[in-house]
Amino acid sequence: MAPMRIARSASAVGLATLVSRVLGLARDMIILKVFPPMLTDAFYAAFRLPSTLRYLMGEGALSAAFIPVFSDYLRNRTRREAWELVASVAVVLTAVTSFIALLGILFAPWIVRAALWGFAADAEKFQITVELTRWLFPYLIFVSLVALCMGVLNSLRHFAMPSLSQAAFNAMVIFSALCIAPRWGARPQERIVALALGVLFGGAVQVGMQIPALRRKGFILVFGRVWTHPELRRIARLMLPATAGLAVYHVNLLVDNLVASFLPQGSVTYLYAATRLIQFPMGTFVIGISTVAFPLMAGYAVAGEVEKLKEAMNYALRLALFIVVPAAAGLVVLGRPIIGLLYDRGEFLAAGSAGPTYWALIFYSLGLFAVGGVAVVVRCFYSIEDTRTPVRVACAAVAVNIVLDFALMMPLKHGGIALATSISSCVNLSLLLWLLRKRVGALGLRRVGVSLAKIAAATAAMAAASWAAHRGVAAVAEGGGIGPQAFRVFVPLAAGVAVYLAAARAAGAPELGELLHEFRRRGH
Repeated sequence: MAPMRIARSASAVGLATLVSRVLGLARDMIILKVFPPMLTDAFYAAFRLPSTLRYLMGEGALSAAFIPVFSDYLRNRTRREAWELVASVAVVLTAVTSFIALLGILFAPWIVRAALWGFAADAEKFQITVELTRWLFPYLIFVSLVALCMGVLNSLRHFAMPSLSQAAFNAMVIFSALCIAPRWGARPQERIVALALGVLFGGAVQVGMQIPALRRKGFILVFGRVWTHPELRRIARLMLPATAGLAVYHVNLLVDNLVASFLPQGSVTYLYAATRLIQFPMGTFVIGISTVAFPLMAGYAVAGEVEKLKEAMNYALRLALFIVVPAAAGLVVLGRPIIGLLYDRGEFLAAGSAGPTYWALIFYSLGLFAVGGVAVVVRCFYSIEDTRTPVRVACAAVAVNIVLDFALMMPLKHGGIALATSISSCVNLSLLLWLLRKRVGALGLRRVGVSLAKIAAATAAMAAASWAAHRGVAAVAEGGGIGPQAFRVFVPLAAGVAVYLAAARAAGAPELGELLHEFRRRGH
């Protein structure tokens, strides 16, 4: 049954991704403590450029185009033909991303000036961003190959290693910040380059970690028609429009960076730090759900089982909402103490960055449910090899985001940029659901609405419990040390989770039953 398969595999992906996300938060805690806002602005802005291309070329468009084609080969061709397809895509992908990385290195000053126009007013900040951009662009090569390996392994129902490899990446950046950076130079402006080296080393380690898993699945290098493989054209046809469709959220973030570059110093860092907190529930749970559902839906599409495809999409959407709706409420209620625990020390504390970061977090949280929904629904389109519809929707969402960025940046500062992203994500989800219904028929959204009502009621109870617990422990656990800060976060968090699960159970939310069944199964 599709729901059980999704819940079972998503729980495994979620646990693996949780390790990565915890290390990712530790990575950001260290970076924000060690380096001042001017340098973190430069690093995060420079890293955003290849990271956006990563979703355009790798985890986004490539996965969307490759998995349906590879699933077709696994079902209807020999395994040797499937491995030949993988080898052809790997060679072409390496060549294309190497060329793009070379262009990024050569034209870094012009790219930074175009993407981060506001940085040009500060000559030192602009030059540091250019240098970091040159160091970071080759990361695109590694991460695109990781995305290809991920697509292969996910299609073969192997999900753990691709998720765990991100943890190794974060560990390498942490190692660079703590061990390489202090020895790299005398000035912080020189030591920030060590973080870029950590990114490159981490990308190489990620690729290396996929090889044993591929070998266990029987992978062999089959070099036949490398440049003339007939499916390359099919993948390219699917990949080009998917570039905009799946990556709209990340394109919105790039636009946000451009607008934020005109705001007071630190704005890029505030948005980045808030985004990292938003990405914790997204990356740990929702991306795991959509990652598992995608090859399952693609298999149903290849077999012509439309009703099963819609059932899988419907359940994945409800399961995503079961996670992100309470997560968003929790970030609003407990966001300030969470930021204090994770980031508020060193240079971040000295710059008074916690309040502005929380301001952005509130507005990002409002659209978290839509971002989670898009992650699921857009993959349903890709399962039926329709990548053009998400492109049209993406263009509309990006247009809304750009207009709202400029309309809201003055009254709300960087908070307006976050709110614009949330609104554009809601537009994106609404249009995708409407158009998918026209394409494949009724989606069972009434079931989603019923589940959402139960989730909302349980979330309201959770938010009230978390707020009351926070007010209570704040009066007892005073001070700025790690111990009191952790107490002010984890006690209200535990109370909120307990109340949410109890309320969801009382409301009869079916998603909770599926998850509890899977956890009991793993416990035996």
